[in-house]
Amino acid sequence: MRGVDADIDAQIEALRDKEEPANKAHFWGTLTCGVQDYNGCQIVVDRIRPDGPGPMFDPDPIEAWEGFMTSGSSVPGSGADDYFTLMGDINIQYGIWSEDEVIAGQLEALRDTGKVIRVWGKVIAGIPDWSGAQIQVDRIEEVAGVSAPTPEASAESAPDDGMNLYVNDRYNYQFSYPDSATVIEDGPVGFPSDELPQGMSADDYLAQLDKQYGKELCVRIEYALGYITISAPPNQGARYVPCGRTGVGVGEMVEKVESVDLGGEIVQAKGFEITGTSDMLDQHNEGLYIRLPSGIVIEYGARPADATYDDYLVKGKPMLLQILASFKTLP
Repeated sequence: MRGVDADIDAQIEALRDKEEPANKAHFWGTLTCGVQDYNGCQIVVDRIRPDGPGPMFDPDPIEAWEGFMTSGSSVPGSGADDYFTLMGDINIQYGIWSEDEVIAGQLEALRDTGKVIRVWGKVIAGIPDWSGAQIQVDRIEEVAGVSAPTPEASAESAPDDGMNLYVNDRYNYQFSYPDSATVIEDGPVGFPSDELPQGMSADDYLAQLDKQYGKELCVRIEYALGYITISAPPNQGARYVPCGRTGVGVGEMVEKVESVDLGGEIVQAKGFEITGTSDMLDQHNEGLYIRLPSGIVIEYGARPADATYDDYLVKGKPMLLQILASFKTLP
């Protein structure tokens, strides 16, 4: 391996012989085999992104990549359910996902069938999925008359992506989140006026509510251009603390429903997508929510920012879905 210039060479040198996971990175460049180098092949690198949280490159478009789907495991950061193996001289593996519900269902049905498929879309590196990369598919077709090879057994390449575990013992749930996300807990900040007990001051009653319900009443996760809020059952209707977005921006609001993996169970998230006169997030964004039988309400969507809705779909939403997939209720 060598860099295309001195700057890239210096970045490669900085990664060399470091302890895991600091020695892992994604590389772009040209691979040539049949040369005098390690295993007879050499990569001339023109771009590097160290694995784990950090700045993201724009996704790379892909067209008609041929490969096959295989089941993965539930190791955190592995993508949990499947991966795509690119067929060729070197079988590279990627996480795979689609925002389109129809395509997502097709991908799930193709898992472990041995069928070869072609996919179109984009690939993004540096997110917690199989091998630290994910193909986001917007078109798919089967390749007739071709069977996938039997893959050699290999160790799962789940990245050390700095995922942390949050446990809410008071309201009995947990989830995983990356180092680059911020988790904020909020307790009661107010109450309905008719709820104040006779003879008690508002400050005393608020202190009582804080002791009763705790700071974990509303938990917010902020990541890049997206957010998730988890509101505990006593806070139904934002009774004691606002928990979720309070404004939607300017534009036309359209109802939206999408299927979401919530701790291994596919559930329906309902909400809206709002579109205005531009694709900036103040005029084009979304907010969706999931109501659990326990009374917990989970909301997720785009945060206000100087960015576009497409930026959010690439640099925010995939991680939100990964966090939701890690959510579990506790006994």
